[in-house]
This record gives sequence, structure tokens and C-alpha cells, in this order.
Amino acid sequence: MTFKNLYLAEAAANKWADYFVEKYPEYKISLGQSVGWTDMTVNHDHTIFVKKDRENREEDEDIDLFYFWHGQLFAIKMRQIWRGSELQAWDCLRLMAYPVLNYARDRHLPEALKTCEEHIFQDLKSALMIYGEDGREVITRPLPNIQIRVGGKLY
Repeated sequence: MTFKNLYLAEAAANKWADYFVEKYPEYKISLGQSVGWTDMTVNHDHTIFVKKDRENREEDEDIDLFYFWHGQLFAIKMRQIWRGSELQAWDCLRLMAYPVLNYARDRHLPEALKTCEEHIFQDLKSALMIYGEDGREVITRPLPNIQIRVGGKLY
């Protein structure tokens, strides 16, 4: 699957905000007003994307991401694993599906997507290979050998 880092114009970004406000009205402020949907790593038909939500101020390596996969939005808490100055892996600490953000579990998939878990994480790896270290369009170089670690499983 082909991904690219891009910066959306304001009108296109606002369409994503409107979409998420309509789909998850209980998160109107956090998804519609607090997030700028401008920079993301997206596949060719915009059915999958990764976007940074925020970095943890106490732990620079802990990063919250939005992950959109074929109509389902996830909140993901990831930790970057570095070896020297090279990013080696992303460790998935938590994956939660909107609208039910279950903080008690490390992975929370809607019942309809439980059989897709392998595919969901394979696509996440493909996106994070292009996302690179921080998802910036110009400075980020792809990381073709990046690993995604999910509960003892390696992608």
C-alpha cells in the first residue's frame, strides 16, 4: 500500500473535522475544534491515515496518534524506541476505537473489527514507514525497516 506525507489545505482539513464531528458528536470539541487535520500520512484513496495528536511532555518518546482505518478512527498511544540517533521501532502501548475510548485495555477493537486486527496493524506499519520520525512532509525520510511492536508481536 502506498502512503505519503502531506499537508492539507484548510478547506480539505475542515472537511475531515466536519466528518469526525458528525460521526462522533460527543467528541465535537476534541476532534472538531482542537485538532488541526492538516498534516497526515495518508494512502492513495484516503481510506487510511496516521496523524499526530500530541507528544507527552514528560516522555518525549511517547506520542499519541490518530489512526483512521476504513471508516474507523482510533486513538493510539505509541512509544518510539531509539538506538542512538536512529528510530528502530514503534511500541504500541494502547489502541482505542472511537467512540468508546477504553483506557483499561491495551487494545480495544469494535467487535466487527476483531477479525481484522492483523490487517489493521500491517497497514499501520505501512503508514508509519512513511510517517518516519515525526510525519513532516519535507524533513522526514521513510523508514523501510521500522518495526511495530504490539503486545509481544512484531510487525
